[in-house]
Amino acid sequence: MNNEECDRVPSQGERPEESRFWERYWEAVRRRGVKLGREQWYELDCVRFIRWLKPRRLREAVAKDVTEWLRLLAGQPDTGVWKLRQA
Repeated sequence: MNNEECDRVPSQGERPEESRFWERYWEAVRRRGVKLGREQWYELDCVRFIRWLKPRRLREAVAKDVTEWLRLLAGQPDTGVWKLRQA
């Protein structure tokens, strides 16, 4: 497997369309310079954002939602600059 291929292991019970979404997501974060092996942490942050956004879907999110999410993260005492960058 080369560096461009996705080596993500789907979660148990994950639907095929979800797997394809996360595979594309991992490819996108790699193109943005995320090192191999760190994609899972970016996925985790994205999952948290998706849960926070509910009941709306991710495709319905707007810039204001992202700004509010980052503001909430920044207000947490254990959130470092690296965490905000990752989110």
